[in-house]
Amino acid sequence: MKKLILFLILSLSIFSATTKVTTPKIQEIKLNEIITVPEFCEFTIKDIVFSKKLYSSNPAEYYHYYESKDPEGIYFNAKILLKSLLSESKEVSDFIDIEIIYNNKYKYKAYPLAEESDGSDFNSFAYIDPLRKLLTHSFVEVPLEVSTETQKPLYLIIKVNDKEYKYIVR
Repeated sequence: MKKLILFLILSLSIFSATTKVTTPKIQEIKLNEIITVPEFCEFTIKDIVFSKKLYSSNPAEYYHYYESKDPEGIYFNAKILLKSLLSESKEVSDFIDIEIIYNNKYKYKAYPLAEESDGSDFNSFAYIDPLRKLLTHSFVEVPLEVSTETQKPLYLIIKVNDKEYKYIVR
């Protein structure tokens, strides 16, 4: 009987030691660092801006823009250069998910929007062809406090193929 109990205790301790659950670590990244997700994409955070209006890089004579009408709101905009490493075209919104976390608890999901290749306008349903690059704007309207309270932390979380990347805005 003692041998059976000892066997069970040892079995449980070995089982618990081999089934240790680990949480996936978020990789910290920097501005202008090229991140490669093999066989899927490359991305680079080019800039982070707060603004009341969003424009493409090189607006044409006729173009779209986004404006925060809320006097207490402002756009958070992460400009991310995205390159497809896939063998066929894929919609921009299928590559990355963007979230910002303010003051370690307030979460905002950003909407990805691509620029036309010449920067003349936004294209909300853009596809990226294989080995091509597009500048994307991942933006969300947030309270003004998020842009003005510079002593509180602000993070950009990028999710790609079950991997998470974290850029420390401040």
